Amino acid sequence: MKLMIKNITALMEQCGYIPIALCNETRLNELQYKEANDLLNCFCFLNARVQDILKLTEHSIDEILYSKYYWFTQYKDTVEGFLEENPELEQIQYQIFQQIGIELKGDVDWPLMQAIDENKPWLSPVLVKELQSD
Repeated sequence: MKLMIKNITALMEQCGYIPIALCNETRLNELQYKEANDLLNCFCFLNARVQDILKLTEHSIDEILYSKYYWFTQYKDTVEGFLEENPELEQIQYQIFQQIGIELKGDVDWPLMQAIDENKPWLSPVLVKELQSD
């Protein structure tokens, strides 16, 4: 399995996705907003361009789903790190979590989910491999 983390920007370009201002959190300063918005664009790209990704790459639906969870969790954790816990973001994250369980018919990579959720890459060989420098 190969998640879409390091190659996400190139993949967005390949699919013709143009990042836009999506983050509606007005309490962030300019740098915080840019960081949060970049993360949210990665998630939105994966959410909106599933068919393009499947057609143009060798990525599987599993990889897209786990990558979506990764990017949304990064976004949620970043916004909550700058501000405070946000129940709305927690709910969206839970919905993505549920979607993974449904789409994969319960065959979930629990170590990977835990590693993403707790921001502990060492809990999953998949995430360790993906985050290693080339």
